[in-house]
Amino acid sequence: MAAFRRCLLFSPVVVAFFVMLPRLLSPQFGLLDDGVTLRAVADVGSNDWTAAFTIARGSGRFFPSYFLFFYLVHALVGVNPFLFFAVNYAVFAAITGGLIGLVRLMGGTPFQAWAAGIFFVVSGPAVESFYTLSKPDPPQLLWVVISLLIAAVGVRSRNRWARLAGLAATTGALLVADTTKETGIVTVTVALGWLVVGRLGLDPARDEPYLTWRRRYVLASLLAAAGFFALRAYFGEPPLSQGEYSRLYRLEGVLGLGSLVDALALLSRDLAYLAPLAMLAVVLRITRPRPQRPLLLDAVVWMCGWLAVYLPWSWVVEYYLLPFAFGAAAFCGVVAGEAFQALRDERRRGVRATVAVCVGAFLVLFPLSMANVATNAAIQLAVDAANYQLVRFISALPKGSVVSVNMPNPNEYAYEIGLHVRQTEGRPDIAVDYFETGAGASRAGAAGGYVATVVMKNQVVPGVRIPMNEGGAGELGQTLTRALGDGREPVFRIRGRVQLMMVNLHRPVCALLGTRAERPYCRWPAPFVDTRAFSYGWNVYRQ
Repeated sequence: MAAFRRCLLFSPVVVAFFVMLPRLLSPQFGLLDDGVTLRAVADVGSNDWTAAFTIARGSGRFFPSYFLFFYLVHALVGVNPFLFFAVNYAVFAAITGGLIGLVRLMGGTPFQAWAAGIFFVVSGPAVESFYTLSKPDPPQLLWVVISLLIAAVGVRSRNRWARLAGLAATTGALLVADTTKETGIVTVTVALGWLVVGRLGLDPARDEPYLTWRRRYVLASLLAAAGFFALRAYFGEPPLSQGEYSRLYRLEGVLGLGSLVDALALLSRDLAYLAPLAMLAVVLRITRPRPQRPLLLDAVVWMCGWLAVYLPWSWVVEYYLLPFAFGAAAFCGVVAGEAFQALRDERRRGVRATVAVCVGAFLVLFPLSMANVATNAAIQLAVDAANYQLVRFISALPKGSVVSVNMPNPNEYAYEIGLHVRQTEGRPDIAVDYFETGAGASRAGAAGGYVATVVMKNQVVPGVRIPMNEGGAGELGQTLTRALGDGREPVFRIRGRVQLMMVNLHRPVCALLGTRAERPYCRWPAPFVDTRAFSYGWNVYRQ
């Protein structure tokens, strides 16, 4: 019976597999970051492994553990997208299992821990993060979860050396998290917040291990942050304000509230059910105070920290919110457990009515959010499949062919297409460049040239990252038609189509924000209930 209960408790790990199954059945490398990452890890493998510490020199970024992680994946599975996504699932499963274990270790009930796991595996940021490759956020979150588990288990030991070893292991895991993605240093702020919550909400006589855990986690996070900056200085990385890339991370972004609007739009679209559960948590805390340890406040501190760390950046995309979704899942799981108990309480009918209203709102918003997440996942699969077919077509062209990509220069897609053709498809003889009208186009045509142009209809924003918008793709397509002449038939044509079922739940939030909502996520025109057909693909013409 105990084994069955344990299997049931960790069943969200199995749910995570079924969430990942469509991606595992349609695995392709993407045209955002994957080619660059594969080339970088190949460079690490062909040179000394310390090259991972200097690859990004001058950019202001320092994330060697990211490159080392993918170097190990590449060394184990080779250039195989299915196995890369299998590793993604393993990370997904480990984080989910870690979340369940943490909720239990921190005093949550089995149902609360199980519910937290379910909320995480179906969250929008989780699906986007694990449906794509070359993202630092999943391995970063994994290392943070490992650090939390080590710290939580280590304080239970009475052996001094075991406790010191636990502190060292916690610090090491956090240092790897910080050097996987620099935002990991926000754990210092989160740990300090947890210490304050513990001082205010825990009984020192009864909960000394939990207070000790918080103190040691503060120390470990500080030591890890110090190690991060020491390594950064040792390898000669410039200050954040002077890096070619990192200088975009500045205080003006916080004051302008642009990134906050982006984050709120994404959260209200894919985690709208968090709002009624937050209201329910307040109601239950006022009307039914319970002696359960401050799990909810811990989750709130975590969410605030991982949201605030991105506000100085120029924009927020959904996979940035993966750590936030982790904390939100713990929060929702705990509230769901408390709501279940409140609904069974016959003594407080007024409380039961209020709880029922909040639960009703949740039951409306949750399936709508799930429809949005599922649609976004389907779009990701369609876009990646179309891009992969383009790469395969280009890789089958005659020797010495020249392919021009009809996109503005610079554009990551054009660069990545060339990398994939040369690296993953083994065709270094094919040149990939940007399309130009006039003389440039004539030279390409004389060399046996082709031109590829993206075709898109009913784009979803916010949604899957595509480095062009629908309007820009249409204008470039018209320019190409004029350059090549009307009536030219493509030699290759691919389309991916998805029947949309999107409910743009961020629209009311954008309306409430007023002029602050002058951001692409809020301005993009689309029906509130979007049931159009999304289409994305490529046309390739002979020049």
